[in-house]
Amino acid sequence: MERNTNSSIYAHNPHHGQHDPTEDCSTNTPDIVRIRRYATFVANITGLFPCLIHLAVLVYLQWVRKSKSFEHLLAIAVLSVVTLVVSASGFAFDLCFLPSSGAFLFYRKNIWLFANNALFCAYAYMIVMLCLDRFLALHKPILYRDVFITPRMRVVMVLASIAIGSLCCCKWFVYYNASLAKLHNNTHSTVNEREQSERDSSTNEVWFTVVRLVSCIAQYFLPGALMIGFSVSNVQKLRYQEKKKHSLGKLRMAGPTAEFWQQSHDTVAHICTILAVCYCLLNWPYMFADYLYDDLRRTDVAFGILTIFGNFMQCFYLQINLFVFAYRSRLYRRTLIHLLYNAPCRFVKHLFARRLFEEDAAPKEGTPSLRTIIHSTRFVELMAVL
Repeated sequence: MERNTNSSIYAHNPHHGQHDPTEDCSTNTPDIVRIRRYATFVANITGLFPCLIHLAVLVYLQWVRKSKSFEHLLAIAVLSVVTLVVSASGFAFDLCFLPSSGAFLFYRKNIWLFANNALFCAYAYMIVMLCLDRFLALHKPILYRDVFITPRMRVVMVLASIAIGSLCCCKWFVYYNASLAKLHNNTHSTVNEREQSERDSSTNEVWFTVVRLVSCIAQYFLPGALMIGFSVSNVQKLRYQEKKKHSLGKLRMAGPTAEFWQQSHDTVAHICTILAVCYCLLNWPYMFADYLYDDLRRTDVAFGILTIFGNFMQCFYLQINLFVFAYRSRLYRRTLIHLLYNAPCRFVKHLFARRLFEEDAAPKEGTPSLRTIIHSTRFVELMAVL
């Protein structure tokens, strides 16, 4: 496919990593573009591990420990895993890890760019919904208890986040197909048609600049501003409640139940504040790279390094849930230690003891039985150390 590097209408998102998905990624790709693809692909793959651990902890709390009100957190954890997988799949295609034909080519050319940006945007708005959930729990406890705590409302909030993220990134459907059509017209047209096409191109560039600016604001700036607004209000409310020093005015409940629920709300509210600050620090710089990206900067080394750094920060933001929740939540921290340390140790001890029982078939005369060794004090102390 012939490439046009003179018009910004052909510019793609930095997540895209290349202008033409059908070009030979092993020979014709500039070095900085190839390095950017490898760096982002590795960041996505390595980021899956903390995201999967975080998801496992929430699944354990929801279905094994029978904890409640984890639906929204589970949806956020699942979306972070899906986002990293989708992002890695596009760069795997660019790096020739996937075949350049059939369904993979169609997915990379027509779906991936929109899906990748829409998932990142939907994830941001799901954090906004989480901050809104804490805002209502602290400021409107009766309304929150009667309306927003229901599973149906949780599903509505998740679907609303996905819908908003998709709407903010629809430009990548429209303008990618428009750029292909315009490239075809410029290649197979007369001189008069090309002149008319150039006049239309200037109009399209202005229109695309406006749409791209609005999209960047809705995709990056607006979620961060909403997170900060809700978080500041939540922190002020928590400080006010700390001064009051009584539980009746917090959730309209009394006794141990009020104390437990208040502690849960305080923990998640502080988590939302940390996530809001981290979103602004890790995603707002990338907003400028997204807006300024065009074909002329595609092979620029300085801009490539900036884009690598921005991609890494965005991937890291999807992984910080594990560390933030472990830092703020005692229940989460205990569950994480149990899954990573206690449960494997118990499994190893059980497997080791079972293996000893199987090997204890016919002990020799005068030799203590392995069953006796297992029940001895020395063996119990050894296994306790393990």
